[in-house]
Amino acid sequence: MDRRTAWSADSGAAVQAIAASVAALAAFTRDAGSSETADPLRDRADACLDGLAEVARLEARTAALKARLAADYAQAARALAPPASSPRESTAHELALVAELACVLTVSERTAGTLLAESQALTKGPAADPGRPRVRVDLLAACPDHRRRNRRPGPGRSSGP
Repeated sequence: MDRRTAWSADSGAAVQAIAASVAALAAFTRDAGSSETADPLRDRADACLDGLAEVARLEARTAALKARLAADYAQAARALAPPASSPRESTAHELALVAELACVLTVSERTAGTLLAESQALTKGPAADPGRPRVRVDLLAACPDHRRRNRRPGPGRSSGP
């Protein structure tokens, strides 16, 4: 089976967003030697801040993908499991699901259970819980000029345009 076809569209979009972040980080390393102005130290500081901002976006996109995949896994595992004949069997199915997730992520079962609960709550959508936002990869995509607009002035740099 081709594993790519088994993922949901949201998971595929999350992977594309991660790929875009990795490409942006690769561009930073390619451009590391060139200096845009007469102040190469300022350029280096700006490049470091730009790189850190991109790493933060990459981490957010990776977390969104992890949440989406955990929720998709839980949905698929529950659909595959035979109907529980008792509350005890239902609990055993849930514990097995959490244990499988904990094993794959190499975290404790408590951590895996929390991740699973949070990812399901985040991916259900606002109709299920109006107080929680739905995880959307398109909201995590940063606009190209985000780094320049949100930068604080550094030493020797004016706050004006």
